[in-house]
Amino acid sequence: MIFEVDANQIERLDANQVVELLRRLVHAELLTYGIPLRSGSVPAQITIADGGEDGRVEWSGGPNQTGWLPSRYSVFQSKRGATSPSGLKKETWTKASQKSEDERILNEALVQAIERSGAYIVVTATAVVGTKRTDRINAIRDGIKEAGHDPSRLTSIDIYDCNKLAAWTNTHPSVALWLNAMLRDVHLSGFQTHEDWSKSPEISEIPYQISKQPRYLAQGSEIRLWKNDDPSVGEEKDLQGIRELIFKF
Repeated sequence: MIFEVDANQIERLDANQVVELLRRLVHAELLTYGIPLRSGSVPAQITIADGGEDGRVEWSGGPNQTGWLPSRYSVFQSKRGATSPSGLKKETWTKASQKSEDERILNEALVQAIERSGAYIVVTATAVVGTKRTDRINAIRDGIKEAGHDPSRLTSIDIYDCNKLAAWTNTHPSVALWLNAMLRDVHLSGFQTHEDWSKSPEISEIPYQISKQPRYLAQGSEIRLWKNDDPSVGEEKDLQGIRELIFKF
């Protein structure tokens, strides 16, 4: 792919950029599989209390999973910097119970994911491969168990590190283009993101043009009712004509 992304690029992203990448990937994934965009949420506010999640996808109908969303209910937890098994285990608990040796309470995000047989995915820009990945996933399972819950009720527990994030990005060329443009790593030739393209003088300085050519056709059950009062309603109209029709009825 002309805009192919590699793991080294992902590793250079800061915490906010990782969250923005996740948001774009989730939206691109939903579009690809025909799932409404309202099904996914990845807030930009990463410093406020989130109950153990930085993103969530939840949908009904359509496929049970996609290439990168392992469940109809998937929770993402984004981690800054390097992760450790002990740190990820601790993250499964509420902030208050992390400081207590007497009782561990599972965080709200994981409670909901377990109740809905969902997936729990940790997102990190660092590399987590081989036994390191296994150790961290096992630590998450142990944390869930210590809080009195059953991790086997989850569809999946996974870690999307810089390698997996790069692979996911490369399945969506538009996201790969955005990332390359942001990092300024490659010469994009005539290719531009929509944001950059829209700032071009050739585009932004062109005055709005009103065409007199009929480009719209009023149709539908309500239009047929309106046509009883005005036979011209169903005819093709230009932009001004369709505006007048809308305001009239």
